[in-house]
Amino acid sequence: MSDQPTSIDEQIANAFYEAEDLKRENPKEALAKFKHVVELGKNTKDISDESRTSFFKSLTHITVIQFGDKKFDEMLKQYKYLLSFVPLVTRNEASEAVETVLNAVSTGAVDFKFQEEMYQVTTDTLKSRSDNERMIFDINMKLCKLYVDRKMYAEASKVLARLHKSCQTPDGHDDKKEKGSELLEIYALEVKMSMAQHNSLKQKELYEKTKDLTAGVKDPRSQSIIRECWGQMFGDDGQWQRAYAEFYSAFTNYQEIGNAHRAKQCLKYVIVANMLSGGEQNPFDAREAKV
Repeated sequence: MSDQPTSIDEQIANAFYEAEDLKRENPKEALAKFKHVVELGKNTKDISDESRTSFFKSLTHITVIQFGDKKFDEMLKQYKYLLSFVPLVTRNEASEAVETVLNAVSTGAVDFKFQEEMYQVTTDTLKSRSDNERMIFDINMKLCKLYVDRKMYAEASKVLARLHKSCQTPDGHDDKKEKGSELLEIYALEVKMSMAQHNSLKQKELYEKTKDLTAGVKDPRSQSIIRECWGQMFGDDGQWQRAYAEFYSAFTNYQEIGNAHRAKQCLKYVIVANMLSGGEQNPFDAREAKV
């Protein structure tokens, strides 16, 4: 008896898993198979949800492989095609795909103008749907962090000002109830810039703006930066007991997010602040510090 022809979903599954197996050892052959998945699944109305996910992931893999091959024009065209399918997948799948591509671009050896273009293309495409608001915010924050890492503080400030406005009520006040997490991220990056620029006046201004937010939003990524800044601010004023408490909080938050380098640096600050405050505490009583 002859074999029954496989369904389109089975063909997509077979080609996708073969491509996944090949992408490390033979990216060129994997690229061909990912393209085959896309060809099989381009009529997404006739395939299952699982096949639609494989189709979308294949588009992501193709985009990243083309970037690795320095085929930037093809990659940009492919990325725009990928973004056109965002409405057909889950928010998590869309976020993961965009993050994968932008991370590849952000860490790759490529002209910064091209990186900016990729971010612009992403936000311009996603703006067409109102339910992408949080994703657009996250993408803009990633761009801001790139600016700060490159010491492009004026550019970062412009984007942060625009993001900050989107987190305010119509009367111009911070929307701490609905946008507390976003506001804390914005202020954390402003804190990081003020530390890099040794702007103590700005640090004190940000302290007043963030002291209420930090009580309500338990985000260790933002808390770590803010608490470290507060520790430095109190240390500059000679308030070493308060500096000790803030540095220790920053240390534990850095530990929680797995940033060992900053955690170790903050632990040094903890020890110095403890000595200068009279040495009443033993920082090494805690398990985190012993590690």
